[in-house]
Parts: sequence; structure tokens; C-alpha cells
Amino acid sequence: MPTLLHRLVVACGCLGACGPAAADVPVEYHPPRVTGNLSDPAVNESSGLAPSLRLPGHFWTHNDSGDQARLFLISREGALKAVLTVEGAQAVDWEDMASFQFNGKPFLLVADVGNNQLNRSIVQLYLLEEPALHAKDGVQSLTARVAHIIRFRFEGGPKDCESAAVDTELGRILLLGKEMTECGAYELPLSFDDAKEPWVARRVATVPVSLATAMDISPDGRRAVIANYVSGCEYRREKDESWADAFARPPRPLVFPLRRQGEAVCYGRDGLTLHLTSEGKRQPFWEMSPKPTENAAP
Repeated sequence: MPTLLHRLVVACGCLGACGPAAADVPVEYHPPRVTGNLSDPAVNESSGLAPSLRLPGHFWTHNDSGDQARLFLISREGALKAVLTVEGAQAVDWEDMASFQFNGKPFLLVADVGNNQLNRSIVQLYLLEEPALHAKDGVQSLTARVAHIIRFRFEGGPKDCESAAVDTELGRILLLGKEMTECGAYELPLSFDDAKEPWVARRVATVPVSLATAMDISPDGRRAVIANYVSGCEYRREKDESWADAFARPPRPLVFPLRRQGEAVCYGRDGLTLHLTSEGKRQPFWEMSPKPTENAAP
């Protein structure tokens, strides 16, 4: 990334870092550690990350713009285990992804929402069922067809966006604009219903984060992690709150590892551990595990 831009991100980071943290945030993290490296050169711009709901200890990722419509399955050690061709999708500018359960089935969401030049008035989210997986030697070649396409536009006009997350408890899809000083948060319904006209992603909040590049929501729908190139933060949503309510409080800052160009973060299947990757060939696969709490069961 340009030197000036990098300096601005370092200076801004998560702007809420100087404010008080949200009141009820029980999770504290161990310092980040490397569990492996993205070993296959085909995974050269890891821009989205989501845990596999079929195969424990494995994760889906994808490259940034310029690649085919495909996903990569990697182990937590970074080894490539499968390449999934996504039929019925176009890889215009894939920027983030998420995994979630819907009607008892595991699904993947791929966010084709990148818009650096602000020339895409309509962008889309691809929803597909995660295919059956088997832990075995070698790299599997898989195919899955898109189950549903959510075409939408942002309220207020085109936005560059690199962050998407799913909250199944509230039935919402959250998106963050990638903006210089603070980023707009937008919502869509999590729906598999076909719509003749594009949806409108409604703006619900402004978050004090500069140049957001990734976001994820924990499986219980109570925490949201946000990353930019150099830093991160976490929000907590109380049981009866909306995300607009949660985003109204200052976030809790997180110390992320120094990455070449950090564009991906997700919660693990435990809903607690954080995992991070970076664009670039053979980049580290990072993990931040939760510390035990005084109230934790023995």
C-alpha cells in the first residue's frame, strides 16, 4: 500500500482505542502467534477468511480481484487442502467472506463488493452451501453452485467495501464502508428470497475505524471484530440490542500482529479464537486464542 496511506492508517488505527471499552467484554486474548504459513503460491492475496463448518481446524479463503471464482480450503497450519470452483458467480472484486448455519445447513457468503473507483452502483453477495469435505492427503478439487445472489446498492450512493459479516441471531448481514477516518456500517436482511429489484443496504451507524478491511461476527451474534491494515477492535452487542446500539459505544482495541497487508480476520468455530491472514504469497496464518477467565468452568 502507498507509504502515505500506511502512515495515515497507523496514525488513525481504530479511533476508539483511546476511549473506554464497552462495559461487558469478558474475552481477553493471548498475544498473536503463527500456526503456519499459506504454503501454496495460488493463495497470493488472502482477502477473506471464514472457518469451515464441515471440517474442524480448516478455513476458507479467497484471493482479491483478478482471480477466478474460487475458494481455497486451508488448514490452520496454512496447507492447501481443496480448491472450490463456485459456479454461477463472477469474481469481479471479492473482498470478504463468512460462514454460517441456515436452516441446519452450513453456508458460505462471498462478498463481491470491492469498488475502488466507485463505479459499481450495484454489487452482490453470493450464498452457497458448503460442500462435503474429507480430511485426506492431497488437494481436493470441488465444485459448488451458488444458491442465491443478493444484489444490492448502498444507501447514499456507491461505496468501496471490504468488510462483510453475518449475524444469524438477528438475521442480518453487516457491511462496512472503507473510508479514511470513520466507516459507515450498513445492514441487509439475511434472505434467500429472490428479489426483482436490488436490495438497499441501509446505513445504521458510523464506527470510529479507519479504512476497514475485514469484519466478522461471532456465531452467537454477540461480538464483532473489525480489522484494518495494521490494527483491530471488537464490539459487544448485548442480548436485546441492535448493532446500531453496540456501535454507539467505543470499541475495545485489539493488538493485531504486524502483517504485510492485513485484509482478513474471522472467529474460529469456538466463537472466541481469532484468526488472521494477509495478502502476499506464503504469508503467516495467525491465531489469537482467548485467555482463561476467573468465571470459566474448570
